[in-house]
Amino acid sequence: MTKICYPFYGRGKFASLASLFKFIAEDEMRYISPYSLISIVQYNVPYRDHLRSYGIYSLVERLYREAPQLRERQVMIDLLIEWAQEEHIADYDIQYFHIRDKITILGHTFNGLCDISLSAELWGCDYGRGVDCTRVIPAFCNEKVHVADIYKGYPQFDNTDVGDHRAYHNYIFRNHTISEGDIERVMRTPHGFNFCMMHEHICEDQLPILYYSGAGKYMLLATKKGE
Repeated sequence: MTKICYPFYGRGKFASLASLFKFIAEDEMRYISPYSLISIVQYNVPYRDHLRSYGIYSLVERLYREAPQLRERQVMIDLLIEWAQEEHIADYDIQYFHIRDKITILGHTFNGLCDISLSAELWGCDYGRGVDCTRVIPAFCNEKVHVADIYKGYPQFDNTDVGDHRAYHNYIFRNHTISEGDIERVMRTPHGFNFCMMHEHICEDQLPILYYSGAGKYMLLATKKGE
């Protein structure tokens, strides 16, 4: 069975797809969106690889074998097929990680999101009119990997949002000092909903990129194959 990661009701790591649906069934109050299977496939490398190599109908058969509960959720399967027929799976990896997971990027192991954040040497804030960059002295330094944090604040609709200082973050990693030109180039990566750069249309020369929504315990990392 394929171990998967999918943020769901405080959990994220499951021994298999079947165990995720078992977790849902244990509490009648737990609801999973019919679109969730798309994210599970898109952001778990074994399923991404299978879809890219063998196509959607072969993947569906695998999903049925690994989680027979899906035979009772035809809408999920139909939406997945529709998405896969319109979307080309890129040749890189995108996967979920817990924010406390140790992650090796460009040969350096970071001790979770906090380590990555404190390693940033350049901050780029998107105010909606371009990115303002600020060079800082990182709290954590290493000789291998340079980090930049490109972020955008949560939208504020009324006075109740004034105290919300959360932001959406896209972190980039380089083996050289990161310049404002690097920020300008990575900003050409599409980033629509929630300032997220995690999708199938990233220029591979901009990888790795790590995305954190500013809330929750899980983040997404896109890397070239083999990195």
